[in-house]
Order: sequence, then structure tokens, then C-alpha cells
Amino acid sequence: AKYQYMSLDMIADEIRIMCIMPAENVTAPIVMHAAHCPVKCEVTFTALSCESSHCDIRSPILTTHLDRWGTDEAPVEIVLNGQKKLIRKNLAEAIRAVRMPNGIVPLWIDAMSINQDDVIERGRQVARMGAIYENATVIISHVGEQATDTALALE
Repeated sequence: AKYQYMSLDMIADEIRIMCIMPAENVTAPIVMHAAHCPVKCEVTFTALSCESSHCDIRSPILTTHLDRWGTDEAPVEIVLNGQKKLIRKNLAEAIRAVRMPNGIVPLWIDAMSINQDDVIERGRQVARMGAIYENATVIISHVGEQATDTALALE
């Protein structure tokens, strides 16, 4: 069955935040919870509390995550709000790269925070991406896994 998104409240100016659950091992399965919060929420980590069945985000550290999500690789299965969902391999690599061993990481992920199958939501959310990035604490651009000549390219 396909993952079912809960509708965003446009009047409340909501966006969807993905809470990446901690994992000690980088190869551990990806488990996430989606939560809704206003795009202009306070930016503190202390009010974030996540439980096994849901995430309550009152004041998340909002992080945007950009990438060209690629289409050639086999998809990776994750668990989102207790439901299985397939994502692209390089998106899974990016999530694993920012996932913490003992802390929840709240992210706004362009490929997941917008319901790509809902044309109306997609149009509204894409139009608001400037405000989303403006309200983000950090913007991460994942360009893929490290290659043997990465250090040389960064010099």
C-alpha cells in the first residue's frame, strides 16, 4: 500500500517536518515520523518531543534538505509513521548522513515533506519554498557519498 499523507492546514500555514529517529548503526533501517507545524515556528530544539506513535513539534530546528534525488538506483524501504515507504537510494544516504545515534533530527525534505501526488498541495508548497528556506536554521545540500577524489575536489 502507498504511504498516505495527512493533509496540511493551509490556513495555519503548515509544512511537513520529517523527524528522523536515532540509530546507533549507519546501516540501521530508517524510521521517521512526519509532523505538521507552521512555517514560521520558533527555532529552538528544546520544545521538540517525539514518541513512538507521533512527533509533536512546537519549536523544531527546521532544516531544509536539497538534492537531485536521482532515478537510476533501486529504491530503499523506510518506515514513515509506521507505514512502509520507498525512497531513492541517494535520499536514504543523505538521511543516514545526518541521522544521529541518540537524538531526533527534524528535517524539511523537499522530496518527502511535500505530497508529490497531490497537485494542489505540491503547487502551494513549491510556491512557498522561499519562505521555507528563509525560516530554516540550516540548509544542507547533499551531493552524494564521498568518492576517492573528494578531498582533492574540495582543495
